Amino acid sequence: MRAGIWGAGNIAEVHGAALAGAGVELAAVVDTDGRRAEAFARRYGALRHGTDPDLLFSGGLDAVHVCTPPNLHFGMVSRLIDAGIPVLCEKPLCLTGAQAYELAVKARRAHVPNAVNFNLRYHQALVRAREMVSDGAFGPVRLVHGSYLQEFHAFPAPYGWRYDEALAGKMRAVTEIGTHWFDIAQQVSGHTIQSVSAVFGRHDPVRLLGGDGMMKGGPDLSGNGVQVGKGARLGDGGTADPIVDSLGDGSDTARGLDAMVSGESSPAWRKVRVDSEDSALITMRMDGGALASVVLCETSHGRSNRLSLEVTGRDQSLWWDSEDIGKLHGARKGTGVNTQLFAFGNNGFADSFRALVAAFYEALAAGAGKPEPGKPSGATAKDGAVGDSEPVMAHTGHTLPDFMQAARIAAICDAVYESALADGAWVEVEAFKGDIEEKT
Repeated sequence: MRAGIWGAGNIAEVHGAALAGAGVELAAVVDTDGRRAEAFARRYGALRHGTDPDLLFSGGLDAVHVCTPPNLHFGMVSRLIDAGIPVLCEKPLCLTGAQAYELAVKARRAHVPNAVNFNLRYHQALVRAREMVSDGAFGPVRLVHGSYLQEFHAFPAPYGWRYDEALAGKMRAVTEIGTHWFDIAQQVSGHTIQSVSAVFGRHDPVRLLGGDGMMKGGPDLSGNGVQVGKGARLGDGGTADPIVDSLGDGSDTARGLDAMVSGESSPAWRKVRVDSEDSALITMRMDGGALASVVLCETSHGRSNRLSLEVTGRDQSLWWDSEDIGKLHGARKGTGVNTQLFAFGNNGFADSFRALVAAFYEALAAGAGKPEPGKPSGATAKDGAVGDSEPVMAHTGHTLPDFMQAARIAAICDAVYESALADGAWVEVEAFKGDIEEKT
């Protein structure tokens, strides 16, 4: 099989390596930076590369991987669907649930195979966790909780597209790492998130940006931070120019920073405004009566990539975290803790992504997207709802995270944002017209 990659940034490297591991030829690379596209193509042996997206539509590709910032996904994916090209898109699928749902319906109507990079569900321990919860011996799910903690945005932190609302949307921790947690919480528990209550922490609304592109905090810039809510809207003040001041301008703030930077270097420092959240506390209600909660933070020192999940059933519990990735713990009252070990195989982020890519191309080879005789053919012409039609990957036996599942996660993010603006008020996750109960 032959694939194309649209966007040759950092995450595309993971896609390129996964394609090579799956034995899929990378045939074309497109990026707005021609030199970057050329260098990427050279590393992975692609013969076609450039800045013109038409390279991906000239025929001969079995799928295209969309590896661009989220604001570009809707238009790019829509064009690929129109061309009948299977798509594997980075998450989040879109910046709103409505846009994501539109793509999901469009892909089903056109029978275009699709998937989104929610790769964490492919960790061996989480696959086994889903099997355990599905077993009748576990009992009905009562509680799901956990966290996702990273230090990536702790100071000093790179100032890049993730801080640009036009490119990344209004949220950061929720859409970058929270989406992964929502996916595995629903996948492992077998239940969907129905309503949410959330509060955000935006700890340093104004920061120092150095000439090296790295941010740090400064004295008297942000006070003790901002808890979003009580009418405080993320993004107040506009986002066209997040650089709000330059040092050396004679202001009190600039003078207060004299002890921090030398007079010679101070013009290189600028104050920048950050409107997105660093942390979030989210409480959820799931279908079937289960409760859920998660702590999200991108400024947790020492936590390079720690995701944890615990599921409590009526008769058993299980728990797992990515810092002890090869172990899944389970227990029943009075019998101690049973730990299953996963010593070989899929035990890391790159491994789980390779597993997702391999499953995607196996599904394509198995005929994903071709409607089965007697099955509904997709969305109804009457109202645009998908009705009871199956996901395009369903009859291949794969549990790939498809656009419809991604649309529901985008809707969860919408509800989280609305709740945070309302100081943690409960908000229902939107049930789109013709809402689908996924059969995975």
